Amino acid sequence: MDIRTWSRMAIVAFALAIFGVQQASAQTNASWSGAPWRAGVSLYVYLPSIDGNLAFPTRGGSGSVIVDTGDVFDSLNGAFMGNLEVHNGQWGVFTDFLYVNVSGDRSGTRDFSIGGFDVPGGVTGDFDLRVKGSAWTIVGEYRAYSSPELTLDFLAGARLLNVKPRLDWSLQGNVGSLPPISRGGNIEIEANNWDGIVGVKGRYELGGARGWYLPFYGDIGGGESKLTYQVAAGVGYAFGWGDIALLYRYIGYEMKSGQPVEDLKLSGPMVGATFRW
Repeated sequence: MDIRTWSRMAIVAFALAIFGVQQASAQTNASWSGAPWRAGVSLYVYLPSIDGNLAFPTRGGSGSVIVDTGDVFDSLNGAFMGNLEVHNGQWGVFTDFLYVNVSGDRSGTRDFSIGGFDVPGGVTGDFDLRVKGSAWTIVGEYRAYSSPELTLDFLAGARLLNVKPRLDWSLQGNVGSLPPISRGGNIEIEANNWDGIVGVKGRYELGGARGWYLPFYGDIGGGESKLTYQVAAGVGYAFGWGDIALLYRYIGYEMKSGQPVEDLKLSGPMVGATFRW
């Protein structure tokens, strides 16, 4: 099933789900019309680990240097995320922005490959890798269910991934069988992918512990990427001015064949505050 068919089915399923919940909850949520506008801004510190495979084409087209980032990264230079949510009654807009900057270096490693060539057994490599990236999500949301204990929103929208990896490398050992252009150099690649997504988000109030709640979020989609998905869940506490929450967030990408970023995964804890008005 190609991504266009998948996207159409997802949109139809989303529309049917909204219609069904509207009918089921019509009596308990008779009218949200005239509801006041509400907004919330969240600021988080995110501490992700990054794993994936990057293919850096060597100049001259003689293959590509493929690096598994899980073996290289050892320094998180910066990571930040924030989101904004505005809604009126059951309808709203949610946008989220994530930025990460990671780097690392390895000396004498064999955890790499050169596409199209067999790397001799005695060859090792020195690598200096830096990746800057961001993910921007924007969705429309529909309040499918609302009660004192649980709120549930359906989401539909898009996410933009921008990734800029830069690699400096040099090979040592018996490199005679490799083309000179593959033995060392530096190069920067970039991926910009727009993907359609659908998902859900909400929170469950812990009735036995006043103020405590469980936030959750999940989405899935595709487009310029073969597949993208995201989940986040944790625990929070509500104050009069807003919330403080601790969550674990996981973002995954599987790219289509031939893209320089073959796959990418970010996962880790984040803690932050939400201000509401």
